[in-house]
Amino acid sequence: MTEPVAFARQSAFEHGTVAAADGGADGVVLAEPNGQVRYVDSEGQFTLRRPGTPVADVAAGRDVYVLADGTVTAYGTGGSRRWEATGLEPVGLVAGLTERGVVVETVDDELVWLRGDTGTERRRLATPHADAPGETTVVAGDGTVAVASFTSFTRIVDGEPREPVQLDGAVERVGLLDGRLFAVLADGSAVAYEDGRRQWSEDAGVDWLASNGTEWLLCETAGELAALRPDGDRTPVTGLSPDGTVVPSTDGSVVCVVAGGTAGVFRPSSDAGADLSVSVPAASVDETAATLPVAVGNDGDVPVDDTVQLTGEGVTFAGGPVPLSLGAGDSLTREFELRELSAGEVTVRLSDGDGTVDETSLTVRESTETASVTGEPVGVTDGRVTVAVEVSNATDTPVEGGYVADSQIDRVPAGDTVTVEAVLDPPVDGVTVTLDKFGERTVDVAVPEQPLSVDVASADETGYAEVTVESRVDCPTTDRLVVQGLPSADDRVTRELSLPPAGSLCWRLPSVDPERRIVEAATETANARLTLDPGVVPAVADTRGRRRPTGDVAAATTDPTATATGAAATTDDAASAPANDPASAATGDTLASGPPVTVERSVAKTDAWAGVAVTDRLQARSTDGADRTATLERPLDDDTTLPLEPRAVGTRRVVVYRDERLPPLSVAVDGDRVSTSAVDLTASDGPVVPYVWRTVGDDGPKLCVAADGDDGVTGRVEGVTLDSQPEPFEFECPFDGTVASQSLPSVDSKTAVPAQLNLVVDGERRRLDTLAPRLATDDGPSGLAVDSLTGGDNPSLTVVNTGDAPVEDVRLRCHGDGASVATFGDGVVDSVGPGETREFLLELTPETDADEVVVTVETVSVDDEAVLRRERAVGDGDGAFEVADAGDDRPEFPSILVGPFAPE
Repeated sequence: MTEPVAFARQSAFEHGTVAAADGGADGVVLAEPNGQVRYVDSEGQFTLRRPGTPVADVAAGRDVYVLADGTVTAYGTGGSRRWEATGLEPVGLVAGLTERGVVVETVDDELVWLRGDTGTERRRLATPHADAPGETTVVAGDGTVAVASFTSFTRIVDGEPREPVQLDGAVERVGLLDGRLFAVLADGSAVAYEDGRRQWSEDAGVDWLASNGTEWLLCETAGELAALRPDGDRTPVTGLSPDGTVVPSTDGSVVCVVAGGTAGVFRPSSDAGADLSVSVPAASVDETAATLPVAVGNDGDVPVDDTVQLTGEGVTFAGGPVPLSLGAGDSLTREFELRELSAGEVTVRLSDGDGTVDETSLTVRESTETASVTGEPVGVTDGRVTVAVEVSNATDTPVEGGYVADSQIDRVPAGDTVTVEAVLDPPVDGVTVTLDKFGERTVDVAVPEQPLSVDVASADETGYAEVTVESRVDCPTTDRLVVQGLPSADDRVTRELSLPPAGSLCWRLPSVDPERRIVEAATETANARLTLDPGVVPAVADTRGRRRPTGDVAAATTDPTATATGAAATTDDAASAPANDPASAATGDTLASGPPVTVERSVAKTDAWAGVAVTDRLQARSTDGADRTATLERPLDDDTTLPLEPRAVGTRRVVVYRDERLPPLSVAVDGDRVSTSAVDLTASDGPVVPYVWRTVGDDGPKLCVAADGDDGVTGRVEGVTLDSQPEPFEFECPFDGTVASQSLPSVDSKTAVPAQLNLVVDGERRRLDTLAPRLATDDGPSGLAVDSLTGGDNPSLTVVNTGDAPVEDVRLRCHGDGASVATFGDGVVDSVGPGETREFLLELTPETDADEVVVTVETVSVDDEAVLRRERAVGDGDGAFEVADAGDDRPEFPSILVGPFAPE
């Protein structure tokens, strides 16, 4: 090969301290203290051994050998494990280059040759110079093993020791090159021997020497690296630094330098020149662009390491020359900051020290669009306001950052909208938003200094004190209300508040006490006080000698189950008041103006199986017996008219797939409104999670069904019945997530419609109620497809972009049935172009009793965790998997489905 004198960095990766390393024929092997072993060659780097037992030594030749926990393991450079050898009591390894095999140094000062194909012993010799003072150095290459210690060395050729050779000083380093043995002595001088005869010696000041090479040995002299040739000539090496652990392959095609937690991979380089090209991925950009994406490619067949600079006409780049390292055939795209950009035709030039290398042009459009911001308060929690600001970027270039108050905006892609929340202390009179390229602007948001008001009123004629809390903001509010000075066990009662926008709460509490006293009610930001006179309601003495009202009123003051309600809801504590007392219900305005209507809501079961329906029941009653017309207002579907004659009851089905809050319900009567509280629903794990949905594809409307079963649960879906369809649909669908579908007459309803599933679970037939939403389809999967998946000792996953556009900012997520499986790392993919592939190492451990392993691979959006694509691969856990044909891909379901109300 051509003797290299210059190197360029091709790539880099994170790496800890080097526990052991060696150079092989055309690659290097690196081991970390945690036991992880990597092999690096011109194609890249991959893991041979995952973290585990610490590694004592490694050796590389045509194969790679690892010594850990007294066991020698052989790997092919492609990653396959060949054999293991035990019982040798090894302390070190060396490997030759022209034949497969390894030489093991043992604790008994023996050298043991192991066959490369089987790991069986070929020969065994006592280690020469084992009794000499100092450490023994052993190197191997070209059928020769050299052993050096103190002031002498011995070559072992084809298993036969030759005569020992005495040197003029203590040996520090030994290397083999082209049949010659190079030794570096303690004074830095270098000497070369061939067949036991000295060829030359030189006071070279060598501080370090590689142990093997084919045409030159890498060495360090006076803080610089050089190529040492068989005749003793040294040629300076550029592009490499001796700072760190330097590990070269014997043919010089790869050199790794590990320093500061990073392993740099270097390859022989040429100077940058006509092999470089420049292009701009965007055909046109807006003149407001702050950055410009520029791609630089190396179209040659050798690596490039140079300093380049971007200039142009109509464009000025910020910054100056930048270093560039590119492997042969590689390209690099990055965003360059702009200082100036003019509308019209713009030229971008790539230059090196000798002049322009390449240039390209693009069109810059005059800006007619901008970025807009809107905001509103979305919640008040314990006195602090959460404001959501929506940033809409209507331009063709991304907004690269900014701030909403003190909350950072990372990036707003072109044509996209992001929402950023900021938590502020009241009062809030406008929120400052700063956007890159667009400067500062103010969003109109107003929140008073006290978002809640508190009032305490006396109602001694009934034996109650009334505490009223009103929200002054148009967003939900949560807080804690503490009332002190009441005749309870500790003179205080507490409840959690959860008020809807502009809502209010009236809490009626027993106030009878023989003494005059002060009652105080307080939230995080507001409080009120009132002096109460002794009550007038008949009372009896309690066990502490105090007086309390008769009945169960005192128990109500400390009831921990009392639920804070929103605007216009009837509180539990008001149950002891007179039946038709209008003050017993809080309203959106004042207590006295509330409508003569009560509203009761109940959910049959708040802890339900995921995917299985529960019943949400609402009862509205006219308290004065008059017939009225009420309107049920719901945030998730259309309003419904309720005839109160004087009572109306409606029910609907609700399905959750993840823990979710069912919003409040409001009933409007004669311009007034009565509201229920929200209900928290928990999605618990059932044996089967059913999915039923309606969609419109290329072949018309369809009803689709799938089911995921727990481990050990077997069965199938036998049929589905929709309320809107009189005849049931027959399905044969196992509990493995497989999607089955049938044609539908139509999917007119936009809401989720009631559905019933007929299941066979562990041989027993069951009927489950659920909902079938209408889910839209797009033009095809936008994620990454499984190209190949391999198990065994080195499991890996390769994915491919089968679409016509790049897949960006996604993460691969793996699940296993019959095995535990996960990507080795976070699985994040920045960008994959059309037709491009990416490979990931896997952690895949099959279960001992699993006959089949199913690996589900999901492409998940990094921004919102939406599942973009889901595929399954089936295998036995060892060898190649087959990608299963899953039929129609199951879409991502919303966390909650709500069906229509029906009269009971």
